[in-house]
Amino acid sequence: MKKIIEDLGSPEWWFSVLVIGVIAALIAAYLKDVVPMVTSKVSRSMANRRQAILRRRTSIKILIQGNPSAAAAMGLRFVIEVFFWVFFAVTTIALPMINQFYSKNPELDLPPSLPIPGHVGSILVRFASFAAAAMTIILSFQLPRRLEEFVIAYNTAVGERLKSLEQQIGKEKES
Repeated sequence: MKKIIEDLGSPEWWFSVLVIGVIAALIAAYLKDVVPMVTSKVSRSMANRRQAILRRRTSIKILIQGNPSAAAAMGLRFVIEVFFWVFFAVTTIALPMINQFYSKNPELDLPPSLPIPGHVGSILVRFASFAAAAMTIILSFQLPRRLEEFVIAYNTAVGERLKSLEQQIGKEKES
């Protein structure tokens, strides 16, 4: 148990957790379309879930056709989530390094005026590292879906804009 707690403080362990989590999320993102098609042939609930996903994609297209600014909102949502993913990924990598620094320099751990025994800072840093790694992995699973929504919205909005431009050009040629 002591070895596990020591490993939680090493930057190598947290970096490997982050890399494995991101790789697992990417593999899951690419398999998310293949697995439902295969299992929908076996299971009725998976077939219903696949239909719900297709309805969601269609509803995104309908939403964008009715409101082109929704594409911008989806793009902004995607950019914000990417920003948070990068923030949590960097935090996941940086916090164990901070923990190493404070474990080697305990006199700098907390201000001496605080009456808190032990290395509370290192415990908080370990907890924050775990929380940041968890958020990075959670966002890694969500980002491919958000990217897909944004691409659908963008393509639909661009298609609508091109149609309206073609109509304007056609009207100008007629006059």
